Amino acid sequence: MTFAVALLLGAAAASWLVPRRMERLDLRRRDPLPVIATWLMSSVGVLLAAATSVALLLNPGHEPGASLLTALHRCWSALRHGSPPGVEEVAGLLGLAALAAFTVRLAVLAARGLRRRARASGERR
Repeated sequence: MTFAVALLLGAAAASWLVPRRMERLDLRRRDPLPVIATWLMSSVGVLLAAATSVALLLNPGHEPGASLLTALHRCWSALRHGSPPGVEEVAGLLGLAALAAFTVRLAVLAARGLRRRARASGERR
């Protein structure tokens, strides 16, 4: 449990400190691509650390490694033997809905960016 709490506190600290540190970067002097990649990787790391710590806290047992491996083995055997068709349909529909939402969000952001660029290039002329 100590390991899970430490992992959760580390994820919370990273989620609070990394954006503040990245705000200090001067993007006029740096290429923004590494900064964007750093931001994405830190976000993924925080999410994975938080999810892992919550999974360890919710999984009863005294040995974090053994209980986690036991849980993974049980999940793998459940997947190997199959799941009810209703669960697969719901999971597929949820995945499809999430993919559609992300696609719409990407299209909206791309349209906004194109409009901003068009306005910026129109103002320069």
